This record gives sequence, C-alpha cells and structure tokens, in this order.
Amino acid sequence: MANCNIQSHNVTESPFLQQIFDAKYTVNKTLRKSANGVIYAATDNFTNEQLVLKQIAKRPDDIFKNRLSMEIQLHEAASRACPDNIAEFYEYYERNQSSIANYVIAMERPKNSIDIFQFVSRFGRMSPLHGQWVMAQLVQTALKLKEAGVCHHDIKDENILVSLTDFKVKLIDFGCAKVQSNLPQKRFCGTELFFPPEFFRLKRYFQDRVTVWQLGCVMFIVLVGKLPFTTKDDVVRNLWIANRPELRTIHPCAADLISQMLHPDQIKRIRLEDIFCHPFWFIKF
Repeated sequence: MANCNIQSHNVTESPFLQQIFDAKYTVNKTLRKSANGVIYAATDNFTNEQLVLKQIAKRPDDIFKNRLSMEIQLHEAASRACPDNIAEFYEYYERNQSSIANYVIAMERPKNSIDIFQFVSRFGRMSPLHGQWVMAQLVQTALKLKEAGVCHHDIKDENILVSLTDFKVKLIDFGCAKVQSNLPQKRFCGTELFFPPEFFRLKRYFQDRVTVWQLGCVMFIVLVGKLPFTTKDDVVRNLWIANRPELRTIHPCAADLISQMLHPDQIKRIRLEDIFCHPFWFIKF
C-alpha cells in the first residue's frame, strides 16, 4: 500500500492572511451546505478565475484541528495523484468575521460542470455510453487514490462534478477522507444512504469494500436515474439488488456489475482491483 506521508499540517491564525483573503476573493453565491461546511462560488479578484470556497466553522478542540489538517493534506495528496479527476486544492486561510472564526479552503471550480445529483435531477439518467465513461473515470480515480494512500470515504452523487461538454468528472470534498488502511475500521464518516450494510450490522468495515459499495451506488444512480436505497433500513435489509426491477431496464452486463458492487456480503463483493475485469467495460454502446 502506498504511503501518503501524512505529517503535521499546522493551521494557524493570521490577521495578515485574513487581509489577503478579503482582498483576493469575492464570494458570489452559496452553492450548498453540508455536514462538512458551506460551499460558495467565488471569484479570484486578481485572475478573474471562478473557484470554490469551502467554509468550515472553527471549533476549539484538537480533534477538529487534526481533522481539518487531515482534510487539507489528503486533498493535496489526491490532487497530486489524480490531477485530471480531482478538483484541485489551492490554499486555505483562517478568517474571522463578526466574532465568528472560520477556516476557508480554496479549490478549483471546473467550468460548465454540475454534480451528478443535479445532472440526474435535470436530465434523467445518463446514456449507457456516457455512464460507462463516467464510471470508468471514477473507478480509475479510486484506484489511483488507493495507490496514493487516500480513501475518500464519501463518494456520492453530490461529490462528483461532471462536465456538460465532455462528461469529464471531478471528485470533490475530502472532509471525510482518511489515510488508506487494510485494517478493519469502526468509525465511519460519510453519508448514511451511501454507508454499506456491514457498518450498520457489524459496526466495522474495510475501506476498499466501502469504496466499491459507494461506486456501486453511484453507478446505479447514473444508469438507472435514482438512488438504490432511500432509507437506512433499505440498506440494512438490502434485498439482493440483482432482483430489483430497475436493473432490467439497463444492459445485463451493467446490471451484473452493479449487483456485484452492491453485494450485501462484503466478503463476496467484487474487489476494487477486479472491477475493470468485468465484461461491462468491453461493451461498445
């Protein structure tokens, strides 16, 4: 397993940096709010580049500082490992406004892109050809992140931007990312509807199998046009997804791969390294 060489990444207060931030960026609008912070569309006043600012409310505890430091380092490591498919990390600041302290991370905002949730809401499911291309990029990105020692932990439709011109994807939001490990994990950070069933049943999981599960959820959304599970109980019960009638509306090879990625038994779930061996990728749509 690759080592991403996580070291101490001090997040320090600096009035001077705050002045630089206020001069450099103009916030245009709120894009969305999440458990990990508020996302804004912004403009770099010096280059006129459109970018994203993620604002994270400051807390005084060391656990928070370590978590923020981890997010910054893992996002940087991911950007280096997958420059084509990770929204580039630019810089971060501490900013105090109206007696409220926040950390702000500046990152790339890909042009003419929306997240997959917005895409499906607006246009419906993707064509088989576009869906195949989108998923190929995501699987390749997950493999590269693993090599770099990074596990994203929150791969979902809202964290994947897709270009409306060429369907190139960018993975965003490393607020739940962790250093890649082969050991069983107990604490989970992510989105409940994208948690695998073993977390609810056993309270332990393996990172690789979570990644495969989340990729399977995204593939279902991309090709079927809806969430595979809508409640935690749906995930826990997880009636064998191969029997879901929605899968009869897509190519049998695509349905089979989704079924293997969303296998309720994590031991029987297809391995991340084996996904590209599936015949789905050899179909010419």
